[in-house]
Amino acid sequence: MIKKCVLLLLMLLLSGTALAAQAQPVAYAVFFYSPTCPHCHEVMNNYLPVVQDQFGDQLQVLYVDVTTEGGQSLAQSAYQYYQIPRSNWVVPMLVIDEQILTGSGEIPAYMGGIVENGLARGGIDLPAFPGLREAYMLYLSQSGSGEAQPAAPAGAITPASTTDSLANGLALVVLAGLIVSLIAVLARRPSTRLVRLAGLIAVGAGGLLALSLAVQTEAVAGWLAWGMLIGLVVAGYLLMRQGPRGIVLPLAIVGLIDAGYLAYVELTQTEATCGAVGNCNAVQQSAYAQIFGVPIGVIGLVGYVLILGVWLLGDRLDSPLPRLALFGMALAGTVFSIYLTFLEPFVIGAVCTWCLISAVVMLAVLWMVAPAGWQAWQQTRQMRISTT
Repeated sequence: MIKKCVLLLLMLLLSGTALAAQAQPVAYAVFFYSPTCPHCHEVMNNYLPVVQDQFGDQLQVLYVDVTTEGGQSLAQSAYQYYQIPRSNWVVPMLVIDEQILTGSGEIPAYMGGIVENGLARGGIDLPAFPGLREAYMLYLSQSGSGEAQPAAPAGAITPASTTDSLANGLALVVLAGLIVSLIAVLARRPSTRLVRLAGLIAVGAGGLLALSLAVQTEAVAGWLAWGMLIGLVVAGYLLMRQGPRGIVLPLAIVGLIDAGYLAYVELTQTEATCGAVGNCNAVQQSAYAQIFGVPIGVIGLVGYVLILGVWLLGDRLDSPLPRLALFGMALAGTVFSIYLTFLEPFVIGAVCTWCLISAVVMLAVLWMVAPAGWQAWQQTRQMRISTT
């Protein structure tokens, strides 16, 4: 009789402990990140494991990769629902208890306190922005689990280990080419042979990127991509046949097509088609898609118009000034392209194929105008010396 009472008491204690464990409050959070964003990985690797250990199963973090189609859709839903200004559309971003935390400084500074206060109140529900609960419930139904895990269906919520290595690698190659070319062109006047080789490499790289867009996109964007590809093929043919003279024209036209499309996407707030590589929309919707309120695409469009205009003027005037101005514009455009290309893998965490094409086109323009630019610079110096 005593043994039965003891067993009954133990069973009651165990069941009570289980019920108490089940009744523990839970705090839900959603973490938006990009696989190539260093600040995102700083939070994921150095902070989130620590706070997860602190609160255990009472903290459930859902990871949303903004470079996927589903993740991008959820990110846009959150931005719009919480009325986040476009300038603050950045990653890493944490949504918890209907509060928005961004950056590798703010998230570690405030997340722990929010979780602790939320658990003391009885828990923190999933954020209320549209689409999240449906994606989460679908994940639970597919996984057969009653607990939140950092993964979900259709790319909406993904494992934090996802990377876009191909796009990231292409951006790094283009960035390296821009930096090396800038140093080489500034160091000394390049030879005709080097100009032709560098130009063919840049035109070939741009052609491959344009081809990746042309075969993967439809409607207007696809035709524009084919137009850029044709322009780059013409530029390569002319470069092999007659050298750098006259190559600026087809390159500037390709740049106008590219920048014009990006300007249209940014001004009309429409989605860009990016083909098989990268995530153009994540780049175009980032805080770095504008400078002082002016879309990057519009700046690029104006830049290529000026390059084309100065080139046409220099072809008609017997003066070194247009050639010198064109060289200076190409240098400025290359520096600007270095800045933008650096932002994609290291800050924004996404790569835009259209942007890479613009960068390699500007790179080709730099090599094409460098010999005449150096010559114009020397002529200008001699004119100054002779006048003094």
